Amino acid sequence: MSEPDKYPELPFLEDIVDDSEDFTFIIDDDYHRIFLKNGLFLNRNNQFTIETPEGKEVFRIRLNAGMTRYMDSIGNIYYNQLKYKAPDYKKIEPIVMIDIGDSVADYAKEIYKENLVDSIEEMKIRYYASKLRSKYDLFLDDEVIRFKKDTLILYNVEEFCNFIKEPEPFEEFDDRIQIKSHSTGGHFGLPCFDHFYYFTVGKNKIKFKYQDKHALQWKKYTMNGKTYVYNFFGKLYLVND
Repeated sequence: MSEPDKYPELPFLEDIVDDSEDFTFIIDDDYHRIFLKNGLFLNRNNQFTIETPEGKEVFRIRLNAGMTRYMDSIGNIYYNQLKYKAPDYKKIEPIVMIDIGDSVADYAKEIYKENLVDSIEEMKIRYYASKLRSKYDLFLDDEVIRFKKDTLILYNVEEFCNFIKEPEPFEEFDDRIQIKSHSTGGHFGLPCFDHFYYFTVGKNKIKFKYQDKHALQWKKYTMNGKTYVYNFFGKLYLVND
């Protein structure tokens, strides 16, 4: 059963961020940014770029297609057999980087360069991959990020950045309610329900409501003592507390 909106006068966040003195628009980046634990951003483009929230560049390297990049849990960057040490990335050290998946892919390219794809070539590739896993004591499906002396070994790593800052929940100032959003098609269509959530953001407790029709499209981050909201389309706003 649907319930009436308890706060019909309350706006949605997307309706007030551009016209309210409570928010300052910072940047629009087409959702290419990764929020980092140190209060900076990693830009997910063809460069490996770290910036302040306002877009000031702190660090940049040019990426080559197919080369492994990795950022560890304390913010160090590994790329092209080099380690760039956090927090300012000015200190650079050589390191051996071994990505098992890339090694197998490179071997396969060499095999297929001279031969047609058949069961013999596929067997050679599987054998080569098995030898690498045995050499580094790896299991078939486990994700591995292993440091051994001056060597970084990567295997089945899904996320290249291990320094991501997770968003914080918005504070609810009242219980959610259930609302009817639409009905399924057909003669015996059934009602489908969403919810209204009643949230606040910032020290001044700016109130807004949210309809969970397509999952939460706004995220909140606190960085360097400031509160930011970031939407699904890549727009970043500072909350003016």
